[in-house]
Amino acid sequence: MNKPRDRRLEQGEEEKLLKACKESSNHWFLSLVQVAIETGMRRGELLSLTWDNVHLDKSWVHLPMTKNGESRDVPLSAKAREILSSLPRDSKWEGVSHAF
Repeated sequence: MNKPRDRRLEQGEEEKLLKACKESSNHWFLSLVQVAIETGMRRGELLSLTWDNVHLDKSWVHLPMTKNGESRDVPLSAKAREILSSLPRDSKWEGVSHAF
């Protein structure tokens, strides 16, 4: 079984991380990292997210399949809702996996 993660960003790390994300040639990368920080969602969960499972009006997203094989709902902070609202609806996180 995998060891649970308990690492959190320390003071100043988020600013450095977001600055580096802004310098990425992948235009999705910053948004992806910001949503990950806001929700705690894993990379695979974010990359598999579809607009059908995003409920901005109710402030949550549904993940039909997670790492442990079960579905779950993830609450969205105001910032996560704002970021997701700014993204085009006709696209996935296209090309973002190349940033990982």
